[in-house]
Amino acid sequence: MKKPGNKMKPAAAYYEMSLLAAAHFNVQPFLADYVMVHTLFPLCYDTAAHYMEKGALRRLLLNTLGHFRVTDERRQLYLSFENGYTLAHFNSDITWTEFFAGGSVPFEGPILNKIRAQYKDWGL
Repeated sequence: MKKPGNKMKPAAAYYEMSLLAAAHFNVQPFLADYVMVHTLFPLCYDTAAHYMEKGALRRLLLNTLGHFRVTDERRQLYLSFENGYTLAHFNSDITWTEFFAGGSVPFEGPILNKIRAQYKDWGL
């Protein structure tokens, strides 16, 4: 699922970029992680899935919904939790918007788009 000519770094190389974006835009690190995961996913599923193995977004998911498995389903990142719940953009028990709204986390398009643009400026 990797685009030709697009050399991906190991997932760990993107954590620093995510932390820098969180600090730059004064947002929670898990929001910058969310944008990173969904930026990496169309470029390389494996890198996005490995990225989910660490970081603030993983900790938030573990603390709220428990252990999960990442899969590529219907061209989206799909999380399956041990309790049976699923999380994805669509065709799941919980959408990302519902997940963040349930935790009273501002999940707003303009700030997410600014973070995406910053990642692009940084070469992602």
